[in-house]
Amino acid sequence: MGRDHHDFTGEIKLVFLPFLELADSGLSDYLSSSDLLGKRHCFAVMHEARYDASLCPRPLLFVFEKKETDLQFCVIDVSHNDVGQLQGKGIEVNKEYLERYLKSGVEYLSLNSPWYLQPCSIKKPWGQEIWYSAMEARGVCRFASSSHGSPEGLSQSSHQGAPIPWVLELSSLIFGAADKLNLLKILAPHNHPNFGELYFELHQYKQEVYVVSHVDKTAWPGGVGQMRFGFCPKKLAQYQSFETFKSDYLWAAKQYSNHRAEIDELLSGGRALRGGADDDNAAEEILSLECKIKLREELPQALLQKEATLYESLNEFVGVRELSLGDVVKVPKNFPHSLMHGVRVVEFQTPVYERMILSFNQKVLTQEHWDTEAALALLSEAPKAPEQAAYPEDLSGVSIQTIVEFEDFLVKRLNFHESTQLCWETLGLDADVYSLIMSLGSNVTLLPAKGAVLVEATSHWALAAEQSVFLRAGLAVDFTAAAGDVVLICQPNIE
Repeated sequence: MGRDHHDFTGEIKLVFLPFLELADSGLSDYLSSSDLLGKRHCFAVMHEARYDASLCPRPLLFVFEKKETDLQFCVIDVSHNDVGQLQGKGIEVNKEYLERYLKSGVEYLSLNSPWYLQPCSIKKPWGQEIWYSAMEARGVCRFASSSHGSPEGLSQSSHQGAPIPWVLELSSLIFGAADKLNLLKILAPHNHPNFGELYFELHQYKQEVYVVSHVDKTAWPGGVGQMRFGFCPKKLAQYQSFETFKSDYLWAAKQYSNHRAEIDELLSGGRALRGGADDDNAAEEILSLECKIKLREELPQALLQKEATLYESLNEFVGVRELSLGDVVKVPKNFPHSLMHGVRVVEFQTPVYERMILSFNQKVLTQEHWDTEAALALLSEAPKAPEQAAYPEDLSGVSIQTIVEFEDFLVKRLNFHESTQLCWETLGLDADVYSLIMSLGSNVTLLPAKGAVLVEATSHWALAAEQSVFLRAGLAVDFTAAAGDVVLICQPNIE
């Protein structure tokens, strides 16, 4: 690696760094060298933004500094400052400008510490998604070195953090045996029945698990919500063949879809009268719930009554599952499902964006039509609902539960029944891969695991409710929490 990096402790002002393929560079072995203590080393990478086709490749500069008990780095987009200039197949770095930039408050991440996941909120017709580890054209999450209180504080802080896809140039250093970053998000539907229901959809390649974190008492006074889950067993029993069932379901879906299109056209007209552009789907997506309710109230009652009747007829084919706080829902491939209004969940999923929409009770903004016929064609038989597992509770301390184990990832849940400390080594997790850790309590703190090489023996990382961290491969932490706190841990499954 000698020609691909530079020790930035000398007197030369301008240094040329050729672009380096960090994933195949032997970076881990190089950075572990004791010769680097007290020195600053830089590496140049040309970053391809495969998650956003609108972005051009950009030159990034990784700056590593090694101290006695720590190895930290920052990453700089040199196309937006004077630190360096693109020169052929590399970057010419101005050491004077670099020094000045590093003193301006740039975000440093330690390879010996957990990294907070800085979320971004994505508005949806049905509410919002809060992303923690995603990277798309619609939003890019970031790694941050410190907490900023609530998840909202993290997402709105001027403390920018480092974009996750930039840092993933170091995947060989932080992923271990894994090769992709699983997705972590919160689904937060509106509590209104007409505007808080998600798409009834299935996935060919993606698997998901939900953990119910809140049931809105306004929407569900008894504290028990619902989701649409597969097809209705009683309705299926009325048919001699699944093909006939699918044919009738498809007919009901087309009847509702045609009527839905008429309603959506009238709603778009109402938006236009209020100053919204007719063809501006993005503007329609961010309408407030109050505005949507008002627009709907202005529609003819006969139209709304017909919609309700058609939607009820369609949903006679659909199964329903009740949901309470703490419930776990496993969603396998090719299984139709949809959260309903007022039920908030934490979701871990395979990092693939694909879905097939069977129905939706609002206008779909991301595609022209539903995928009902194509989705049904994938199903040769009625998909069986996954069993609702019972999870044993150790009421004397901490319950450690494996709530899902798909072929590509697993999730463990820690239920604290008393204030205590829990050691990482008792969890049975893989030390050779990364972890995503989410807190569902307000008193959760991460501590250096016994014998672990972390920044300092006195370090700790507090997690508020719905805060999350990324723990790179090779690191371990212990947990302290109070009675009632819950922690979720996701790891990739490696064959």
